[in-house]
Amino acid sequence: MRTFLAIILLFATALFGESLEEFTQRLREKMIPVETYNGEFIQTRELNALGMTLEFRGKMLYEKDTCSILWRVEKPIKGAFRIHKGVIAHWDGDSGKSLEASAERYSWVKVVQERLTEWIKLDLRKLEEYTDLSMAGERRIRAVAKEDGILKKVAEAIEIEFTEDLTRAETITIEEKSGDKLIIRFQEPVLNKPLTEKDWEF
Repeated sequence: MRTFLAIILLFATALFGESLEEFTQRLREKMIPVETYNGEFIQTRELNALGMTLEFRGKMLYEKDTCSILWRVEKPIKGAFRIHKGVIAHWDGDSGKSLEASAERYSWVKVVQERLTEWIKLDLRKLEEYTDLSMAGERRIRAVAKEDGILKKVAEAIEIEFTEDLTRAETITIEEKSGDKLIIRFQEPVLNKPLTEKDWEF
């Protein structure tokens, strides 16, 4: 049995090149700390039951100090969701109307902000609290939701693929409990440049 396990471990090392511990250490050394984020994304949703794939393109903003987030879809439809300065807002591009509410009224807002900060910072130590991490490729980490973890309510697993230089996440794949997949590809974001109030407008 020990010989068999040793062979498996050697095979895994040869296949993926390094252990999870070695890879995460390299990530900590190379990743750029994110204070602000301004970049485009391609969001693909694979609907398992319908055999359909939907694609959306847009822009994401993030500001660490205020825990602000703007997720704006620009194609093929227009719409946006924003948490900024203690206010939640949703904008419908077809009607041009927006709805706003105080973030303090909703307990889930704080949870969203905390998880978002963890994912953008890629705080793997925090991620390990509610997932089991493993290598899934040369530049990819797989996080499987623990049975008693907060992620298990909405997803089975998350895979994060990093850029070749390991300075940031390139693709995040969320495997939902329904069997659907949500794939988000981040395209050449501008990091750590001040955001203006105009940037946060719908």
